[in-house]
Amino acid sequence: MAVGVQIDELGLWFEDEEPETLTNRQNAWNHLVFSVWPWEGAEGFDATRWRLIHHRDLESDRNSARHRVQQLEARAEKQRAELDGR
Repeated sequence: MAVGVQIDELGLWFEDEEPETLTNRQNAWNHLVFSVWPWEGAEGFDATRWRLIHHRDLESDRNSARHRVQQLEARAEKQRAELDGR
């Protein structure tokens, strides 16, 4: 019941789709998720619903994926260079 009140409060404070608002909404949701994790595994706990949000929107998700790919490519290039130098 306490979580339900918090969810209702989130809806009142985060009404627009500005990037800062989306980030604040994401942070508030993730804090809420942390507060319900002690019930994970209990009857009625919906693990699909109570999950952390890692990206506030599709663009943020794409940027993160691009960054991960660039890091993997750089790491692979470094490993190739090390192997070539042997």
